[in-house]
This record gives sequence, structure tokens and C-alpha cells, in this order.
Amino acid sequence: MTFTMFSTSLAMSLLQGLHHVACVTSCAWQLPTNMILAFVAILSYHFGQRTGCVPRQPAASRSPTVPELSPSQLATIMSPRPVVVMPTLTSNEHQLAKLRVAIESVLLAGGTLILVDDGSPMDLRPLCKAGEPVLLVRHDKNLGPGAARNTGVRVATQLLNPCFIAFTDSDCKVDKAWLWRHAERQLRHPGVLCGQTAALQPGTVGRYHDLMGTLNGRRLSEGLLYGATCNMSCHKSILSHHLFDERFPAAAFEDVEFCVRLIKHGVTPLYDEHALVRHDFETTVGAFAKQFFRYGTAHPLMHILHPEYSKWYAMSTDIAVSVNRSPAY
Repeated sequence: MTFTMFSTSLAMSLLQGLHHVACVTSCAWQLPTNMILAFVAILSYHFGQRTGCVPRQPAASRSPTVPELSPSQLATIMSPRPVVVMPTLTSNEHQLAKLRVAIESVLLAGGTLILVDDGSPMDLRPLCKAGEPVLLVRHDKNLGPGAARNTGVRVATQLLNPCFIAFTDSDCKVDKAWLWRHAERQLRHPGVLCGQTAALQPGTVGRYHDLMGTLNGRRLSEGLLYGATCNMSCHKSILSHHLFDERFPAAAFEDVEFCVRLIKHGVTPLYDEHALVRHDFETTVGAFAKQFFRYGTAHPLMHILHPEYSKWYAMSTDIAVSVNRSPAY
């Protein structure tokens, strides 16, 4: 029940969703709060569906700002490290603090980072320190998450030509072994790999996301129906033919659409629970509701692009987070 059940009836969605939560909640003391959060998620998603979204018109041309690099900077960027693309739209100090954590975690994991500033009102240049393998690319205006990732892919391919590109988000903290795991799996099975995404912050909302596997994708009999781009890697042979759909206006369903489109072209995403990312979810009920409302707004566009998705979703199962937690969590 990552994105609720696909029923036009709110009552049926609530019945199915709440029953599912009751079945998967093993701790009796967590059941009341999980049921409340499920009710909020389903209701918010439903109203998001009814609201819908206005698809973006993909930019006919774009000229992202790529800074001029000195020979030493170029040598640092082009060192043989795995390449990570991270889009960001940073609007306040709270988001800036999360972005700092995300950048530091990628560098600790041994990656070269292509940071795509998708029209942020804040100056992100101070985050790129001399001697660090971080390349800041900027859109003059916000083009959306799909366009930002596509820009990162193009810049990485032109400058570095990596054998695969990993993706994460600006509110995530990747595990130290995350890139190594993606690299090892891409070497053995070139394609699309999605890892395990757990909540960074403990608490009621984090437990719910972990239980429901909100950003953990959904499992089919073979591979995944989809995974999230906060924890994904794609081989260059895939990205040379398939990029992200830029019509999705916000961070919702553009990664789902990408994976479903690949399945229809014979490429099934795979899952590795050891490729771990921790996502810094907002923990207030209001932010939780807003998150699922945003997911819901993109559903009608997804249904237009892939009418069979609802049927495939019903055949898939969610993936609960399997990371061990302390009793206090």
C-alpha cells in the first residue's frame, strides 16, 4: 500500500488500505497510529488524484550552467570514482542542512557528485569546496525532477562517460557501502538496480514509512515493478536509450513511470536490500499528508501514459524495510 489501492471509490480504498495495514502491523501498540497515518495517506492521495496535475512541457532546448573548471578541478572530477547524480530545489535553511548531509554522505561513499540545481532561489556554490569531486550544474529556472536528472546524465556522460550512474536525492543519507554495492551489482548484472530506503529519523512517521516501504518500490514475481530514484543506479546502455519523462511537474511518479516504461521495453529493475539509503522524511502529520497528496496528483498522468499500471500494481507487493532498529525506534 505504498500509494494506496487504485480504486475510484474512497470508501473502498480506505477499506482495502486499512485492512492491509492491520495485517502487516505486528506490534499491537503501533496499530492505532499506523491506522491513523494510513487514513491520512489514503485520504490525501485520493484528493490528490481528484486534483491532478498540469503536465510540464519538456524544454525544447536548455543551456544548463556548468562552471569553468581549472585543470586541478577537472582532474578531481574525472578521477575514477562512481558517478552520482543528485537533483535539488533548495529553498530554505532546513532544506540546505539536509543537502549538506546528502553531499557529505555521497563523498564518504567514494562518489563523484553531479549536483543539479534545478532553479533554487539560494546560492549553492559555497557547498562545493575546493578539492572535492562535486560539480554543480544549474538550471536558470525550475524544470522539474525528471529534467534535472536528465541534465545530470547528459553532463556526466559528456564529461566522464561512466559505465553506470547512481541517483539519490538531496534529503537522503547514503550508506558508506552504498556505491560499492551498486557498482558490484552493475558489474555482474548491468541494468537498473534499486536499493533499500529506510527512514533516517526514528519516530511514528518513520516507522510507518519503513513498515509500508514507501520508497522501497514494489516487488513482482521477477524483479521490481518500480523503485525510487533516491536509491537507483542505471547502466549506460540503458540511459543511452531511456531518460526520465520530464512532464511530471513534481517529485512524484517520474521514477515509477521510468521503471514501468523500461519493463515494457524488456528491462526489469532489480532490488538489493544491502544498497542502503536513509531518507530524511518530514515528520509532521501535515507534511505527511502533503507528501501523499503530491503522489496522488501525478496518478492521473501515470494512468494516461500506462493504463496497465493499475493492474500491474495489484499484482505486486510492497517491501518493508529490513534494517535492524533499536528497541527505542
